[in-house]
Amino acid sequence: MFAGRGDPLAAARRISLFERLYTEMLSRLRALGGRGCERERLLEVEGLSKHFGGVQAVRDLSFQVREGEILGVIGPNGSGKTTTFHLITGFHRPDRGHVRFKGEEITGLHRTRSAHAAGAGPSRSLNPSPTSACTATS
Repeated sequence: MFAGRGDPLAAARRISLFERLYTEMLSRLRALGGRGCERERLLEVEGLSKHFGGVQAVRDLSFQVREGEILGVIGPNGSGKTTTFHLITGFHRPDRGHVRFKGEEITGLHRTRSAHAAGAGPSRSLNPSPTSACTATS
């Protein structure tokens, strides 16, 4: 049996302990990040917007991905996740905003050119139409 279970005072002490540990961990991480640990910005998205007719698919989206980071995009159906991916990869041209890879402007480049700019080598269509074959380009 866990000591203090059902005791509100013990539960408050546990929460307080976790808050202190969390705060300590955050301060240590911030201290580490401030000592020359600056990682290169791989992807920068700034003020990206896209509408289709009267539908605003993406509005003023900005974020950065640094070397070694993993970024996830989550949201309900119709929230603009696929459109965001298409704007970054050059499948769609944004109405406003910029996309940079390693500091190089790739906004609106055709997807094969943006893949080559990124040094990705061959690119493949992620959303092939039913009538077209999925092809690799070099």
